[in-house]
Amino acid sequence: MRVLGVFCILLAHIATARAQEDVIPLDPELRVIVEPFHVLRNGAYVQGQIRLRILLLSPHPFETLHFQQPMLDGATVVTLSPPRTRAITHYSKPGFGYETTLAVFPERSGTLTIPDITITGETVSAEGGSESFSTHGDATEIPVHPIDPSFADKWWLVANEIQIEEQWTPAPDTVVAGGVVERRVVMTVDGARLAQLPPLTQSEGDGYAVVGETGQQSMELTKLGVVSRVERAWQLRMLSDNVVKVSPILVDYWDPGANQAAVATLPGKRIEPLARDVAAAAEGLIEEAASTHRGRQLGALLLMAIPVLVLVGLLLSLVFCMWPTRADRTLVRACRSADSPSDGFAAALDWARATYPKSGGVPLATARANLGARGAAALTRMQSALFSRTAPTADMDLDAREIVRAARRARLRSFVRRIAAWLSGAVQARPLEPRARSARRA
Repeated sequence: MRVLGVFCILLAHIATARAQEDVIPLDPELRVIVEPFHVLRNGAYVQGQIRLRILLLSPHPFETLHFQQPMLDGATVVTLSPPRTRAITHYSKPGFGYETTLAVFPERSGTLTIPDITITGETVSAEGGSESFSTHGDATEIPVHPIDPSFADKWWLVANEIQIEEQWTPAPDTVVAGGVVERRVVMTVDGARLAQLPPLTQSEGDGYAVVGETGQQSMELTKLGVVSRVERAWQLRMLSDNVVKVSPILVDYWDPGANQAAVATLPGKRIEPLARDVAAAAEGLIEEAASTHRGRQLGALLLMAIPVLVLVGLLLSLVFCMWPTRADRTLVRACRSADSPSDGFAAALDWARATYPKSGGVPLATARANLGARGAAALTRMQSALFSRTAPTADMDLDAREIVRAARRARLRSFVRRIAAWLSGAVQARPLEPRARSARRA
């Protein structure tokens, strides 16, 4: 009952202090509030969190504000909540607040000075006029204690509270000797940054070994302070079917509120592995060997299929090169039904333009250069039949077929040359670098 009474008195004191903090003044007033309360009473500790609440209250809305975050020597400052303006009401009296909250972590012992903070600006009165103001909070000195000599652990950690939870997968009572069980641990630390946390480790013991570890970590900024979260998962292999005792996890830290050392404990685990199923283990080994053999067979088949696929690709490419194009078929149809040399030569000119589109303004000259002697002669006969009076009459259908055959042979020759150049480039030695050539000459 006495403890309950003291607790109620503390809650009433905190509520009264909070209510007084939000009392709306007659003029803009700056209040610099240091939290938690025991910091001003007993001082802070190196790396311990101090919350600095900067609150500007005014009965009128703000038009302009000029505020610069204080620079603290010998401390790391983290912004918990960025500056913002909000409307507030205190005992039915409306007002406005401009507030930001900082987390301060002293880096050395001695005296931490919160400097004089000044905010200037203008408010808008009820009549619509602007009123200038300037308000400041007095400097505050906070004693910072060094590492307490009674703290036994080698890793100094100051935290308001540490919670550790765990999860086992699969359930420990279903683990078979030789099997693996995962222990996933989540540690939540209130009032400390990730850089201040000790490593979360799982030691090995008799009857089990740590065969894998994964983890992640995160840090959350709340209005009440920094909250760090570390998650680790260890894979534990049971080495025998005897009773195994997994070691506990202990994290020592300093509780600044209680002004004493504390420890967050995750108890150990007693596991009785089930006996091995010899027949199931043998079947598993056989299945694993068969799966490995099937994988090797599949790999060998894939290696054998590569040259076959390359050969099939080459054959298909050869067939594609030999196959008449749309321009070839159009030329043969047009010359078969041509009524005059002009119709046949026009079809040949259209074919040259479609077959060699990048030849510029001389498609016929490009065609003659690529078709060889017989194809070029067929083009010449078609042209002479139209423009020469002494030239014999040309067989447009026969000449068109000769042009198409020559074009297919030309495409085949070009493809073979490209393949030969690619193969020779693959086996050809790389040229020496300039440095290597100069060294070789020397």
